[in-house]
Amino acid sequence: MRDETLRDKLIREEQIDCRYFTGIQNKCCEAGVNYDQLTEDGKYVLPCKKNFVAINRDPAICGSFKTRTLEEATVYADERLERGNRTLAAVAAAHEHADKQGFKKGKGGTGSMRVRPDAEELCVIPWRA
Repeated sequence: MRDETLRDKLIREEQIDCRYFTGIQNKCCEAGVNYDQLTEDGKYVLPCKKNFVAINRDPAICGSFKTRTLEEATVYADERLERGNRTLAAVAAAHEHADKQGFKKGKGGTGSMRVRPDAEELCVIPWRA
């Protein structure tokens, strides 16, 4: 069995999590469900993300919970990877520009950026190419 790639992992996660989840920084999901009301202000854990862990709390029941299909999850994962590549390219350009300007540590030029090892197979990291 081959190792799971970052793309495979993203696709798998998108197929088990709710398609309407917008993040806990928001009041409601895309389906209009209020997170605080759903969890009864912390009595239950959100069912939206299957990797949420809660000790001594059951997941709330949500009638709007719906996962993505394989095709939808694949498109979403590819979009996430593309956004990541654009971000890495912007960071690399800023790093290169700072180097040309002679900026030192603390001014955006001499440090190195840590990158997840499994990201290298899919993300183009210009300063490592």
